[in-house]
Amino acid sequence: MRSLRVILLAVFISLLFIGCYHGKHRPIDVYLTVESEHGSPTPPVGENYLNYGMTITASVDSLVAGATEGTRYVCTGWTGTGSAPPRGSTNSVTFTITTNAKIIWNWQTNYYLAVVSPYGAPVGAGWYNEGATAHWSVTSPYAGGTGIEYVTSPTSGDVVMSSPETVTVTWTTQYYLTTTVSPESGGTITRLPSAAWYDSDAGVQLTAAPNAGYEFTEWSGNLGGTSNPETLTMNAPKSVTANFSQIPPPVANFTASPTTAFESPLTVQFTDTSTGIITSWQWDFDNNGTVDSTQQNPSYVYTNPGAYTVKLTVTGPGGSDEEVKVNYIAVGVWAKSYGGTGQDHAYSIQQTIDGGYIVAGWTMSFGAGFYDLWVLKLNSNGSVAWQKRYGGADYDDAYSIQQTSDGGYIVAGRTWSFSASSGDFWILKLNADGSVAWQKRYGGADYDGASSIQQISDGGYIVAGGTESFGAGEMTSDFLVLKLNSNGSVAWQKRYGGTSYDWANSIQQTIDGRYIMAGETASFGLADLWVLKLASDGTIPFNPASGAQMTDTNAVPVDTNCTVLDTTATATNTSATVTDTNCTVTDTDATIEQQAP
Repeated sequence: MRSLRVILLAVFISLLFIGCYHGKHRPIDVYLTVESEHGSPTPPVGENYLNYGMTITASVDSLVAGATEGTRYVCTGWTGTGSAPPRGSTNSVTFTITTNAKIIWNWQTNYYLAVVSPYGAPVGAGWYNEGATAHWSVTSPYAGGTGIEYVTSPTSGDVVMSSPETVTVTWTTQYYLTTTVSPESGGTITRLPSAAWYDSDAGVQLTAAPNAGYEFTEWSGNLGGTSNPETLTMNAPKSVTANFSQIPPPVANFTASPTTAFESPLTVQFTDTSTGIITSWQWDFDNNGTVDSTQQNPSYVYTNPGAYTVKLTVTGPGGSDEEVKVNYIAVGVWAKSYGGTGQDHAYSIQQTIDGGYIVAGWTMSFGAGFYDLWVLKLNSNGSVAWQKRYGGADYDDAYSIQQTSDGGYIVAGRTWSFSASSGDFWILKLNADGSVAWQKRYGGADYDGASSIQQISDGGYIVAGGTESFGAGEMTSDFLVLKLNSNGSVAWQKRYGGTSYDWANSIQQTIDGRYIMAGETASFGLADLWVLKLASDGTIPFNPASGAQMTDTNAVPVDTNCTVLDTTATATNTSATVTDTNCTVTDTDATIEQQAP
């Protein structure tokens, strides 16, 4: 029995030891793995053994500063496996762990954009996600006080945030210059360079220009002395006055005898009748900018027919004055024919700024094909300054020409030589000597012809004519208008018409920046006159009930390569009889049919 008791005691002690061992380790049968590139998470990074069934809160810093200045890391949440929640967007999570689990803390790298600028109210500094595009800007010019401003360029920019970035904005100080004259009628001040605001320490050359009857006396304000011109250093806001004093001016005037003749040459005696103290006389007998005489009472021989403007400029201690008498001397009238052995027609003429004329039409006498576009530059007496024909192997003609602001010419007409179909608009920009600056055709699959062209206020051109390529009716034509840029490219193009024949013959820009166009219509009358007032973009609100239509067209400008050759037309005086007529003037009562608005 004693042995049995010993054995039972040993078994009990063993069982007690085993039970105690398992009682101590039985709850540690799950673990939580934590992964994080930044911060100090709780529980920490690695495998953390936890009691089965316990509720645990895992967390990490929401924001961690990077090792490099201007770098930080923002916790964007977690990703979980096992008994951990699968995902979240906070920096802490509470859950009951019942199986092995993993929490991965997710991070977003931020970089700081610093905008260093003493002025301009900079915008855009701050933290940005890695790879984001940061936009910064400043206000320029930036007011710095009375007469002071700060300027910079550029005033904005974009930065791809792949690291911490600093944008340093450099500013230039500018000062305002105020100039006045005394008295206000005494003269003017010019600045070189011409501006209102100037960089700090910039030099500005001021020149006082007295008006007629005044002389410059001195500078006052932030500039003194009598030197003219004078240089001012802009090291602060400045105000300068130019002072003038009035002196009695001369008054120019003259007479001439005789002032008219029907034949040349004509000798004219000029008599100075100016008043005031005069020390010099300058006569320009044909207003070409050249001084023809400095005598007080000269005579001059006009050898060529024409109307001549005479200008006398007198100068004295009180200043200068001039008298201009427009078309004061009239010498002869003339009529001339120009041509060769074939037919030659002119359709458009305009007086040019030099007093001569520019003529356009077509020629068979000198044409390379059936006939060519023909341009003649005439002097004021009808003699030929130059003459050229332009064309190819087929028909080419001109219906409108105008001198342009650069002294050259713009010509509109039609071309078959360079058309891809049955005739196209043809526009040639000529230099002053008749050489071609550029040439283009515009059209579609059928016949299109330009009738009128004008240079407009923006330096481009407005062209009108007719189109069968883009007409609304079958085998009919419509008004076609092209607004061209200065290089001949198309700004806009539109057609206007009904179901029958319509053709534009003239177009002009109006003083309000719009366009007035006239032509003929069979769509809205039996071959009646048709006038349209267009908006500046070519639109017109047609009444739908009228049947009139307006649509955009798609004529494509194509460069042409016409041959330019001098011609040898002879200018021959003619003897056309000038006879007064006695036509009867009668009021009419035309019916007006309105299609718009």
